[in-house]
Amino acid sequence: MLEREALNSAEIQADDEGILIDLDSEEDYQRAIKGIMPPFPTRKQCQEILREHRTPQPVLEHVQAVAGIACAIAEYLNSRGYRLHLGIVMAASMLHDIAKGEKEHTSKGSQLVARLGYPEVAAVIGSHMILAPEHRNQISETSIVYLADKLVIGRRPVSLDEKLESRLKGFDEEAARQGARERIGQAMALQKQIESILGLKIEDILKENR
Repeated sequence: MLEREALNSAEIQADDEGILIDLDSEEDYQRAIKGIMPPFPTRKQCQEILREHRTPQPVLEHVQAVAGIACAIAEYLNSRGYRLHLGIVMAASMLHDIAKGEKEHTSKGSQLVARLGYPEVAAVIGSHMILAPEHRNQISETSIVYLADKLVIGRRPVSLDEKLESRLKGFDEEAARQGARERIGQAMALQKQIESILGLKIEDILKENR
């Protein structure tokens, strides 16, 4: 049979050594893109990093839920022509609360991940609580992770209205309550923008991650 198929085959000269690269695993892919794309830790590496830093189980469950939603939203957007880096979205979601419980955990987590050699992932983590002005009303890895984090309480996907209600109950000072309104308001604007692009409600994406 192989001899018969050989009659229908042809040899084509290829100068690209990339045709010899095996991509049988995520580790193979990481080696292949080294120096070409921004570095990011694999999901397995993220889990190892979290374990090394003794991340509590509730935080592990939270980041996994955020990662599921963020990656789903990013994949939908990429299907509409966007070019979001899914590896950075995944890694930033998995590691965004690595310093949870510490004072200024956002900046500390960002610095920690940067020291590990992942500056692009660290930059996304640095804006997961307060969205940097350049990412507001803009579809990016940073804004996707920001939105996904707001769509989860604990490990449970929720609406932004429910998240806001929960936040307001947790604050006594009006300044803190106003800050929560602004942050959720930015997430609502992003959600509306994404739903318009996708022709799909975020609620439908959340259902897939319940």
